[in-house]
Amino acid sequence: MTSLSIYLMRASVLPPHVVADKALRLIGRSTRARLRRLRDRHASTFAADAAGSLARLVALDAAAVPRDIASALPGLCTDIVAHRFDLLGSGPVIVEYGLEAVGLDGHRYPAGPAVDADPAGDWLAARVSPANLPESRRLWTLVEGGYAPIDWQCDFKSGYRWDARGHFSELHFGRLPGVDVKVPWELARLQHLPQLATAFLLAADGRAGFGDARVYSREVRNQILDFLAANPPRYGINWRGPMDVAIRAANMLLAVDLLRAGGWQPDRAFETALARAAVEHARHVLDNLEWSAETRGNHYLSQLVGLLFCAATLPASAETDDWLAFAAQQLGQEIAFQFHADGGNFEGSTNYHRLSTEAALFAAALLAGIAGDRAAAFARPPSVALRVRPPRVPAPPPATALPDGAPVALPRGALDRLAGAVAATAGWLKPDGRAPQIGDTDSGRLFVLHPADPLDHRAVLAIGGALFGKPAATGWFEAAIAGALARGRRLTGDTSPSGRVPVGAKSTITETEAAIRALPAGQRREWVFDLPGLRPDAVTAHAFPDFGLYVLRSATSYVALRCADYADATDYGHTHDDNLALELFHNGRDMIVDPGSLLYTPAPETRNAYRAAAAHFAPRPAAGRPAATALAPFAIRHDARATCLYFGPGGVVARLDGPGWSVLRSVRLEPDRIIVADGCPEMPLAEDRTASGAITVSEGYGRRTARPVRSV
Repeated sequence: MTSLSIYLMRASVLPPHVVADKALRLIGRSTRARLRRLRDRHASTFAADAAGSLARLVALDAAAVPRDIASALPGLCTDIVAHRFDLLGSGPVIVEYGLEAVGLDGHRYPAGPAVDADPAGDWLAARVSPANLPESRRLWTLVEGGYAPIDWQCDFKSGYRWDARGHFSELHFGRLPGVDVKVPWELARLQHLPQLATAFLLAADGRAGFGDARVYSREVRNQILDFLAANPPRYGINWRGPMDVAIRAANMLLAVDLLRAGGWQPDRAFETALARAAVEHARHVLDNLEWSAETRGNHYLSQLVGLLFCAATLPASAETDDWLAFAAQQLGQEIAFQFHADGGNFEGSTNYHRLSTEAALFAAALLAGIAGDRAAAFARPPSVALRVRPPRVPAPPPATALPDGAPVALPRGALDRLAGAVAATAGWLKPDGRAPQIGDTDSGRLFVLHPADPLDHRAVLAIGGALFGKPAATGWFEAAIAGALARGRRLTGDTSPSGRVPVGAKSTITETEAAIRALPAGQRREWVFDLPGLRPDAVTAHAFPDFGLYVLRSATSYVALRCADYADATDYGHTHDDNLALELFHNGRDMIVDPGSLLYTPAPETRNAYRAAAAHFAPRPAAGRPAATALAPFAIRHDARATCLYFGPGGVVARLDGPGWSVLRSVRLEPDRIIVADGCPEMPLAEDRTASGAITVSEGYGRRTARPVRSV
């Protein structure tokens, strides 16, 4: 289905006046974009210099860095200084101009030309628009000697390069096989810079294993200047996604803050360049907010968080006060909008839940830290210069009194939802701290401070513990950063994982099993999985009915059933056709798992295969219309509704009602084993092939393994 078809389908369910309003706004945006492109071609897109010094948001010392990070950083930062990156399954690659890529799934694009990066910046003439060249050259002259530039425009998996002289609004992606725009975007988020800054903090403290501290501070400074010189505002692929722009701004500012925490003092020329970059990033985000009245998600939430970091770090002014008040106001609304009452994120993905929860937690920490300091920003009425949709409401954002009496610019309901999001994570993590890959997995984060398994979500619990005063996971640097941002202030809310009242009568398990066994052969199936040491009386039950996940867990065992009710049958971009899919973990080993996502736009067939029902351990009929239909890479229509019939310590029973068919799944917990029974009253069941290895597990985005979905 084409993008136009999807737009028409969405428009068909909206009132005519809403469709007309959207059409007029689309025409307006297109017209403004054309005028902006014309203006940008003839004038520099760099902003005027930002005045004043940057505020300090984070104050901590080397003692706050956990021991395992301190041991991992020397080798990791040696690679970063050498510009050797391993991102999204790329394997270690030195990202430089002229690199020869390995290729992706047989698709390999020719290398671009190498460069001789002269100190005067003449090498930029072929890579920067003429109007921006003088300022790009000046920025490059600030780079300290011996530094080789990074090719920021390159997908270093396939080798494809976007044109750095192309206006962001005219650059496209998702059209060529094997080309993944997420690769340059991931690198250009600059999430490795806070890791370098942390290494500086430890090296300056005299920790063993680190080199000269100045190596790390110089590399942070040089990489920021390199990026700013080679990527003028609104040019190149790394200005294409406003979410990535916002994340990049937050990481640059945090990295420099960490350097200053270790005693580094930025020179005036660099600090001015960074302040101006923060202004440019914030304005670009505001000009391209991904908001709509009907829906918005992690992109918009991340954009608000990036705005908060820029506004809080830059000197107070009418403009930055506008940003701060708008972002705080919207953040409170978005937390309530994007997180369900059960704590789960509305996008139906555990990994996007992690991204959104962490982003909102860091933002709440920042607002707690500046509580009172920027009261004038919230009281100031919106300026006529702030033209955004949605518009900023003239009234100050609702505030909640923290335990120390300071007013944080978030409503109490938003803090409760945020605490619930932490509690949801605690409730659905496996005993090893890893999350099931429900829905899409793109390995996205706001900050990557603790180099760990991308499916280990315990950092969420650590941040929540630091902010809400109930430590649940220790040894995570993210918690130290969040605590420093909050200046030690505590938020209000309960992050304890809640056990839920059982759904239905326990006899439903027996009744469902009997109904399934009465079906003809071929329309029923039974599985017995041996789990030595399983004790049903030691299992706790955690239900997330809004999110659509039912979890039975103990210290050693874990059973989770996906059961989401897509009542409105619209498209949910980050969900999969995974209803009634089972996850099973026991004694430190995954036995049945969701395979993840592997890739998005570079391989459409693979994308669809990983989100199809056949990739999951889920019962489906052998014929008939499917439960869900993939419409586009980020659109899927669900035509079946799942209902939980029973949930409690003894097991879980659910039914999926599809177009002209239904399937039942019963999961019974017994000592040392579980029994899974599937049935379809209308027709034979499809063959389960999850143990065949046709689809293998992806451990985060782009990280393919050889493991089948089911290994029992």
